[in-house]
Amino acid sequence: MTRATRFNLSLITLLLLTSLACQTVLAPLAGGRADDSPTPETNSPTTSPTAATSAEEDAPVEAGENCGVTAEPVEDGELEANPAHTSIGDPYAPELGNQGYDVQRYTLALSLDPARPRQVCGTVTIEATATEAIEEFGLDFIGFGIQSLTVNGVEAETYRTPGKVVILLDAPLAAGDDFEVKIHYGGLTEQVQSRFAPFEDSLGLFFPSEQNLYALSEPDGSRYWFPCNDHPRDKALFRFEITTPGGLMAVANGLLKDEIDNGDTTTWVWEHADPMAPYLATVAVGDYAEVQNEVVNGVALRSYALPSAASTLEIELERTAEAIGWMEEMVGSYPFEAYGYVTVESFGVTLENQSMVVLSIYMINEAVMVHELAHMWFGDHVSLDTWGDMWRNEGFATYFEYLWGYRDDPSGFDAEMDALVNSIDRNTALEPLTDLTPANLFGYESYVKGAALLHALRGEVGDTAFFKGLRLYLERFGGGTATNADFIAVMEEASGSDLEAFFDLWLNK
Repeated sequence: MTRATRFNLSLITLLLLTSLACQTVLAPLAGGRADDSPTPETNSPTTSPTAATSAEEDAPVEAGENCGVTAEPVEDGELEANPAHTSIGDPYAPELGNQGYDVQRYTLALSLDPARPRQVCGTVTIEATATEAIEEFGLDFIGFGIQSLTVNGVEAETYRTPGKVVILLDAPLAAGDDFEVKIHYGGLTEQVQSRFAPFEDSLGLFFPSEQNLYALSEPDGSRYWFPCNDHPRDKALFRFEITTPGGLMAVANGLLKDEIDNGDTTTWVWEHADPMAPYLATVAVGDYAEVQNEVVNGVALRSYALPSAASTLEIELERTAEAIGWMEEMVGSYPFEAYGYVTVESFGVTLENQSMVVLSIYMINEAVMVHELAHMWFGDHVSLDTWGDMWRNEGFATYFEYLWGYRDDPSGFDAEMDALVNSIDRNTALEPLTDLTPANLFGYESYVKGAALLHALRGEVGDTAFFKGLRLYLERFGGGTATNADFIAVMEEASGSDLEAFFDLWLNK
């Protein structure tokens, strides 16, 4: 993630902060630690187990009054306690994710109109496999009225708990059983500030104008616009069937598979062929023009721009293929079938949505774009097993952003990075990378201290072992998640060195 705002730091540090891509943040540099405890969610009502209201699930959903949903929207109220299985077990974000199943595929069939702010109407189909015997299971989902919810075609009883909808099965599922959940829902998105992203009023869907909307969900915003298992540990395939008013285009992850003319509306069908964490799912709707469409070394490069940004984006895209080739030389093959950018009317936040970067029209520059490209390997292909290890997302992207910027001046790069490492080593006010305040998750430490750690590690083990370790890390954990312990073990294997003392100093001090 990249934020447009910069930290007020020394010249050396500023050099390393020019993009802070993906959602670069305004978190405080030191001191003033906020309360770490999760903020209670009070945006779901008490609901005793009842069957979801019946409806014609497969009927087309049009953007309009009530979104075709007659069920009452969720309101504030006293909530039932969350069952233990409605946490995936991330100690940094225990409110996220669910256990008992593994999602294989999401199909999001939604009607979205920028001129109807916060309104979502549609049907989400979830194909999953039980990982243990289950009689009920949870999904991360906040707000909205649920018109109908079926499991394997049978209406299911549900109840709401903080941040969840819990589904009671008509018959238990055994480990290994496949099942399908279909949820028809609608209403207005809830607007609640994430405790991890205080620089935004809310996460999920944004409606900046009557001509543009987009999704930006890192780390916990997907549950605000579609029901899901909202944690990187449960990656899945995605299909998007997005219906928009005529004249507007929908852009999403993967490749555009179909464009269906419905008369007054158009349905845009996108599919992504690689497993993806729910927070990386995106959709953008606007008056888009395709400004790039080519295949380079087997990767489909396609990008889309709003009219005001088309010429600027076209110029900056000239180095995209070169940058992908450069990354491949450093760490291995590009991991997905496609790559590109879609511009949005965001004031100053850009996010590394898998295969389709959501790029602020105010942040179209080479540094930001390379930062987000690096995330395709570090963050998207290998994701975090716990959100508390954000440095392995942002530190990597920041480090490769500046490697690219100094690619023709390696001695200059080393001098600047060595000075930064020394500066951080003397700064005792920074939070430990393994104990970040939630409000500081996207702060200086994750980006700059994380990048400095990598440079110090490279100096500790040498270039050959460093890049060998990065390749091994991507090969071993690509398509899934990894922990700090996984990364340390890989680097020790690649270097033949005991790195316990090194990582203890950099991660825990």
